[in-house]
Amino acid sequence: DGGSITAGNSSPLSDGACALVVASAERAPAPRRAARACGGARLRGRKPASSPEWFTTAPAAATRK
Repeated sequence: DGGSITAGNSSPLSDGACALVVASAERAPAPRRAARACGGARLRGRKPASSPEWFTTAPAAATRK
């Protein structure tokens, strides 16, 4: 009721997730079609690590192949 957000119950800036899909026009899903991450799709992930003071640069490293 009324609630509040404090430093103790909010997520730190480093929490989060993202996804990047790269596909040709022929392979891209049609508009309004639900995206699927499973079902035979090839999934790859990266978990770049860096010093805590450089945490904002981690997403850039994750998008490099």
